[in-house]
Amino acid sequence: MLPKYGFPVDSVELRTSYSLAAHQVGARLELSRDLSQAIYEYAPDASIVAGGQQWTSRGLYRLPGRDLVEFRYLVCKECGGFRQALEEVDPRCPVCGIESDSAPRTLTVPEFGFVAARESQRPGARPPRRSWSGATHVLRESESAREHIIELGGGQLHTQFGPRARLVAIADGPGGMGFWVCKWCGYGAARMLHPKRLPAHDHLLRGSQCKGPADLLDLAHTYETDLLRIDVLPAHLVGTQSAHLSVLYAVLEAACNTLEISRDDIGGTLMPHSTGSWSFTFFDAVPGGAGHVLMVEKELPRILRAAYQRVSDCDCGDETSCYGCLRSYSNQRHHEELSRGVARAVLGQILGADIRERDPAAAPKLETAEERLIRSIVDLGAPPPVIGHESEQGLPIPLSWPDAKTAVAFDLDASEREELEQEGWSLLPPDPTEVAKAFRTQ
Repeated sequence: MLPKYGFPVDSVELRTSYSLAAHQVGARLELSRDLSQAIYEYAPDASIVAGGQQWTSRGLYRLPGRDLVEFRYLVCKECGGFRQALEEVDPRCPVCGIESDSAPRTLTVPEFGFVAARESQRPGARPPRRSWSGATHVLRESESAREHIIELGGGQLHTQFGPRARLVAIADGPGGMGFWVCKWCGYGAARMLHPKRLPAHDHLLRGSQCKGPADLLDLAHTYETDLLRIDVLPAHLVGTQSAHLSVLYAVLEAACNTLEISRDDIGGTLMPHSTGSWSFTFFDAVPGGAGHVLMVEKELPRILRAAYQRVSDCDCGDETSCYGCLRSYSNQRHHEELSRGVARAVLGQILGADIRERDPAAAPKLETAEERLIRSIVDLGAPPPVIGHESEQGLPIPLSWPDAKTAVAFDLDASEREELEQEGWSLLPPDPTEVAKAFRTQ
């Protein structure tokens, strides 16, 4: 029996053989992707260049007598908890208990592949624009995971690694608005481009007029792979969900660079396990696993130091991020939440003396008054603040918690404090003890 590693067992095709091109380029092309990538790159209205032509996906391939399976699902707006069901979905999140005020969405697995538009075109000077709107969720952890504790200068890492964890990747379309898909022929369109209804169309395969009804769907792929779960102890070292995301992508980018892993071959997501608490999870993007996250676990201290260096050396603003530190093609939906400064502060706190002993030159970077205050605040159990958030009037706030509309009166003059109070902000003194006390009473 051949091992599953490295074999594209979940591949689907973008069919171009229905092309009307006189030169019949489409009939000679064989375009296939792993389904976890195809739900983004072959989704309706997505374009690729192949055989000297630009091809636009026009819908989902439907087999006669074989309906695509559909699931209803919800993602908790508070913690990110995911649940799905064939029919009715429980509106109450099983993780944090918050009841959803949104209607469930519908997903389908396009297991038979996709069909390109009948007419192709010559590619322009610029490559087709790509978008990646969606997320990956952990459905089930490995049943044979092994655990390990890693001691660092500022805390502990509790790791769990195992094979055959079950994940679901979901593409929810440009703007997160889903796709219209004809129930009869599979013709599809991004809802962001056609907000009200599926446009009039011809049958995807026959070319004759089709008047089939449309479903609003997201595209999904469920698969098993290797999974690495990491919990930081004590948990308050990381803080908010946005802080977790910033650290997640710092570590992910550093792992790819340090271990020379292609960014397309490894992914990461947050897994909520209690109210206000998340685990970092890293997974092989190859169904069945390829051993990448096992390498990550073995080299974790070195990767964390590389992540700290990455967010320390970048030239973008502390309050934001860029493609040189945290941003990538696949985390577009989180770009506005990622903060290089927060990632640096949290990683520095986790590594503690370890980073200073191994890289003495890094120590001065942790010694600004602002970062000393952040570390003291986090030490006392408060969540890390957002650095440089702008108020409604455009005033940069050095340290704040925008969701709570609370800020530290640090490096603010009298007029700036007055302006923030008029906007309804609560100001705390730049005293870590008072800040921690304020968050314990909320």
